[in-house]
Amino acid sequence: GPGALGFPSDELHVADLTKTLEGMYTEKRYKQMLWYVEACYSGSMFNKLSPNMNITAHTAANEEESSYACIWDDEMDVYLGDCWSLNWMNNTEQIFPNLETETVE
Repeated sequence: GPGALGFPSDELHVADLTKTLEGMYTEKRYKQMLWYVEACYSGSMFNKLSPNMNITAHTAANEEESSYACIWDDEMDVYLGDCWSLNWMNNTEQIFPNLETETVE
């Protein structure tokens, strides 16, 4: 749910991520940081960060919604992908090899 990203054997909670990112910012461990996160409620992980931290986060969902699956495989009886990642990959393929023309601005 909101405020956590699940991994196979653990979870990352928003308080821990925020503390780590704030520490990295304070210690000047990066100039700019870019996150891409495909997960339900992934927007909840970044919505309280200071805009002064120079962190950009692109997420598949906001803090109140699920990410949407859209590639179904009948043989395996499972979704293989989600709409956000599919659109991102399609966009990358369309501009390739001119990747320098794309920005996150």
